[in-house]
Amino acid sequence: MVGRKPYRVDDQAWAEVEAAFHWYGERSDDASSAFLLEVIESFETIAAAPKRWPESLYGTRRYLLHHFPFSIV
Repeated sequence: MVGRKPYRVDDQAWAEVEAAFHWYGERSDDASSAFLLEVIESFETIAAAPKRWPESLYGTRRYLLHHFPFSIV
């Protein structure tokens, strides 16, 4: 994607993504795949325009996933 800023995912944050992926996987393969896809698409969306979302604590920004009860800070 042209103009996309690089990003990195904190190890602890990625561990939370993996834990949620496995939790959904125990219930539904489709749900776990959809969760991971939405997380990755969210990273790409944020990287394309990182200041688009409202500021949160300590100057961070918060992006809410649309279909799962998670946010990306």
